[in-house]
Amino acid sequence: FITDRPIWMVFGVSTGVMLLFMFLAYRALMFSVLDLGLFNRHMYSLVHFDLSANPLKGFNLLGDHAHIFLILLTPFYAIWPDPRTLLFIQVTAVTASIFPIYYIGRYYLRSRAVSLLWVAAYLAFFGIWAALASPFHDSPVAVLPIACALYHLLISKKSRALIIWLVIL
Repeated sequence: FITDRPIWMVFGVSTGVMLLFMFLAYRALMFSVLDLGLFNRHMYSLVHFDLSANPLKGFNLLGDHAHIFLILLTPFYAIWPDPRTLLFIQVTAVTASIFPIYYIGRYYLRSRAVSLLWVAAYLAFFGIWAALASPFHDSPVAVLPIACALYHLLISKKSRALIIWLVIL
């Protein structure tokens, strides 16, 4: 896993390109305040152990669509309390999802080169870029637990790991 340099290079380049895209969009004020503002304010409240209603929405986001996974992001937001933290987490989750996708490809396609092409097609998919063109939301972040759950379902057959990723999802 660690010695598989090509996938790490793809991860590094794709993370850099997507972060540049997200941070330039953020700096140019291309995001509506709705989602990024809501999630940023909610993370601020979670870091300060305040579970009252989000003043931008009128209720707590843990009750709105059950955004329980935000609790897992709280330590990262506590280190860097800024909306860009959420954008960084979103990009990292999307690009980290290439690892299980790559190893599923290696298992079924039996070729490193073809698996890398499969990952490249995944990263070039317009749905990924359309999701990143919007501000932070839980849907793009969900691709990581989905990919990891698929890996454990199809390849590793580790039911405990599968259950953990499904719970996170």
